[in-house]
Amino acid sequence: MAVSTYPAEDNARIVIHVAGNLKLHGWESAEIEAQVYGQETIKFSEVDGQIQVQASGNAVIQVPAGAEVSIESVQGNANISGLARALHVANVRGNLKLNQMSGAEIEKVYGNTGVKESSGDVALGSVYGNLKVSNIKGNVSASDKVKGNVVLTAVRGAAVEALGNATLSIIAEEGEAYNLDASGNIHCYLDTASSASIAVNSGAGSIRLDLPERVEHRRETSYTLRVGDGAAKINLSARGYVHIASREPAAAAFAGDTVDDMDEVSEEINDMIDRQIEALERDINE
Repeated sequence: MAVSTYPAEDNARIVIHVAGNLKLHGWESAEIEAQVYGQETIKFSEVDGQIQVQASGNAVIQVPAGAEVSIESVQGNANISGLARALHVANVRGNLKLNQMSGAEIEKVYGNTGVKESSGDVALGSVYGNLKVSNIKGNVSASDKVKGNVVLTAVRGAAVEALGNATLSIIAEEGEAYNLDASGNIHCYLDTASSASIAVNSGAGSIRLDLPERVEHRRETSYTLRVGDGAAKINLSARGYVHIASREPAAAAFAGDTVDDMDEVSEEINDMIDRQIEALERDINE
C-alpha cells in the first residue's frame, strides 16, 4: 500500500479521477491523503486553482470536509461520505453510495445509486440502476428517467420518474411537492401526521387506499383525495396500480431527533419495501 499526501485548505477545490473503485471521506486535516495498492499510482497537480487527483486504480482518499469536491470519473464503484459542501459527480461506471452529505448534483451513474442523510437537495441526471434515497432535508429530483426502481424515504419533496416501481414514505407537510411517475406500480406510505392533496392516476385502473378513515379498492384510472388539511401537493402516476397507506412506524422515523434512531427505522422501512418490490416484480414477470 502506498500513501501520498498533498496540502489543501478547507475551502479547496478538488477534482478527482479514479480508474478503479473509490472510497472518499471528509476529515478535519488541511491536506489530501490518498492510498493506493500494488502497482497503482496516485498523482496530484494544480490547474486553474483546482487540485487534480488522479489514481490509476482503486483508491481510498480523504479530503478536507469543507472542500468543494467534484468526482469527474470513477471506473468502478464510489462510496463517499462526510462532506460539508455539496458534491458534484460527473460519471460513475459502477454503483454510487453517498452518506452524510450536504447535497449533491449527480450527472450519470451506470449502476445503483444510494443517498443517505443529506442536509441539502439531491439532483440527478441519468441513473441506469435503482435509486434509493433516505433522510434528506431537501428535494430529490431527476431530470432523466431512473432506469430501475425508486425508493424515497423521509425526503422533503420529489420529482422523479422511474421505469420500474416506486415507493414513497414521508410526512407530507405544507410547502412540499411530490411528483412521482412509474412505469410499474407505486406505493405511497404517509405518516399519520401528514397533510396533503393527492392526485392519482393508475394505468391498470387499480387504486388501493388503506387510510384511517378510508379503506377501499377503487377500480378506476384517476382519483383525488385529501389527507388532513391538504397542505402538501402529491401527484402519483403509474402504469400499474397505486397503493396509498397510512403508517405509524414512519412517525417515529421522522419525529426522532437522533440520527441513529432515524437510521434504524429508515433501514427497516427500506428493507421491507425492497422485499415488497421483489414480490411485485415476480408478480409482474408471471
